Amino acid sequence: MRRHARWKVGIVTTVVVATAVASQPAGWGAARATGDPAAWAEIVAAFAKLSSLPGYRVKVASPSEELTADREVVPGHALHELIHDHQLTLETITVGGDSRHRLVVAGRAGAWQCDRKPHSAEPDPTTMQETVRAARGADAVIDGAQMHVVTYSWDVLVAGKYVSRQTTVYVDPRTGLPRRSVSPLVRGEYILDYYDYGAKIKITLPICGS
Repeated sequence: MRRHARWKVGIVTTVVVATAVASQPAGWGAARATGDPAAWAEIVAAFAKLSSLPGYRVKVASPSEELTADREVVPGHALHELIHDHQLTLETITVGGDSRHRLVVAGRAGAWQCDRKPHSAEPDPTTMQETVRAARGADAVIDGAQMHVVTYSWDVLVAGKYVSRQTTVYVDPRTGLPRRSVSPLVRGEYILDYYDYGAKIKITLPICGS
């Protein structure tokens, strides 16, 4: 692998990890919520319904990091993700507890590499152990459809001081499913657009080195 490719995959991987970490407080576990109980109930119901589907897809954008991604998710079983920047694509596949990744540079795919830890789709905010504050915002429109807007916020320790972080979830009242979520990164934010609800997705784990 060329030096620039090694450097870029390091940056991409760092952003992927930061995306997950920045969007959740420490101690992922049983959720405790304050604030608007109806708003929190809507978040709980939306993500429970999403997790019950046989499959769904997600478009991810991080404008501050100039990254986009495409995810295919089989809840509780498998994840296929393509993370794109200007120069390369990082492809990851997780099935059960096993993961693989490879780089695609200038249209040429490298060999599949084994990963030590499985990748995971966007964590369910309702399983957080830290106390979150739930609230309801004004309705918004996405692609011509009215959405309920609900938020949850929490405090994180940054440079010795607690600062607030907030995720906004857009729930489609017609389906009860999340349509979009916007969460903070260390710098900027990332946006997840959910679609293809109920898709029948088959994800096969590649052989390492193939």
